[in-house]
Amino acid sequence: MFYTVYVNIAKVITHEVGNKVAATGCSMSDVLTGTGELQRMYLLNMCIEPFEDEGTLQFFHPSSLGCNLVYESVRQIFDNPDRFIKMSQNLARHLYDVTVGINDKGGQMTVLYFKDFIVEGDTVDAVGIFKCEKEDMVLSSIINNTDNGIDFVIEKGISSFDKGCLIFSKDRENGYVVYAFEATGKPRPRELWFSDFLSVKKRADSYNCTEAMMRFASKFIKQDIPSKFEASTNDIAEILERAKLFFKEEGFFYTDQFFHDVLEQEDIIDLWKETVKAQDDPLLNLEEFGLSVQAVKRYQRKFDSDIVLDGKTKINRGIDHESGEDDRGKYYKVYYKQQTIK
Repeated sequence: MFYTVYVNIAKVITHEVGNKVAATGCSMSDVLTGTGELQRMYLLNMCIEPFEDEGTLQFFHPSSLGCNLVYESVRQIFDNPDRFIKMSQNLARHLYDVTVGINDKGGQMTVLYFKDFIVEGDTVDAVGIFKCEKEDMVLSSIINNTDNGIDFVIEKGISSFDKGCLIFSKDRENGYVVYAFEATGKPRPRELWFSDFLSVKKRADSYNCTEAMMRFASKFIKQDIPSKFEASTNDIAEILERAKLFFKEEGFFYTDQFFHDVLEQEDIIDLWKETVKAQDDPLLNLEEFGLSVQAVKRYQRKFDSDIVLDGKTKINRGIDHESGEDDRGKYYKVYYKQQTIK
C-alpha cells in the first residue's frame, strides 16, 4: 500500500461546499490553515486510517485526461505547489457543481498537500481531498491576530471523514495512483464521489487484476462451461478445485500456465478466449501479472465447490464422497467419525 513514516503535511485549506440545487452556496477560504504538531499528527491519522489495500484507481475522461477537472487541478498543484489555494478552490467549485441530488449533503471540504509518501517503492508527494458531512464538523477554523492566518481546531469526539481520496504523484500519464473511499453505502453518494466528482476507474495493479480474473474464472467455470459442454457436477467441481489451488499457490498469473493447469481441454480454452474478448475488460486481457495475496484470500471462496442436492442438501466437494446410482436414484455415500446437532 503506502508508508507514512516520513510524511509531512505541507499545506492545508478548508472550504464549505453546499448543495447547488438547494442553493446553499459554496464558501471559499483564500488563506492556508495553520496547524500545530499535535493537530498535524491527528489529522494525518484521520486521513490515512479509512483506506484499505483493495486496489488502486486512476483518473480518466472519455476525451482526454486533461478534461478531468480533478486530475488537471491536482496536476497543476504537483507542477507548482504555489497554486495550491487556487486549485483547491477549483476543486471545491467542481464538487459544488456536481452536488445536485436531493439527498446529496453539503459539508466541509479539506484539501491537503503531503510530502514524502512511499508508494510502490517510490517517494512521492500527494494531494488529499476529504469531505465531512456531519453536523458537528471534524475541523473548524478560527481567525487569529497572527501572520499564520487561520488555525485548525479539531473537535473532540469527531474522528472520521465521510469521503476522501489520496492522489499520488506517480504514473501521471495514466491518471496518477489514486486511493478513494466513501463511508456511506448509499448508491447516489457513491456515484457522486467516485463518478461525478473524481471520475476514476480501476487501475491495472496486482489487486485489481487478481480480483477481476478470479471473478471471471469462477463465473466462467460455473456458468459458461456447463452452458456449452456436457459437463457433470464432478467435472465442474474438479475444475473449480484446480483453479482455487492455482490462485492460492502461484505467485504470478500466466495465461498459458492457467490454460494448461486448470482448463486443460482445447475446446474449453477456446471458449475462454471468446468469452474474455466479449467482456472488453482490459484487466482480463493481460497475459501475466503478479497475484495479490490479499485478493486471493478475499475471493478464493468463489471457487468453493459445494454440491447442492435437490435444491436443499449441501455436500462439501472437498470431502471424498463415494457416489453411485440404484433403483431409488443417484446418491452420495458420506463417511464420518462423529456427529453433532446444531
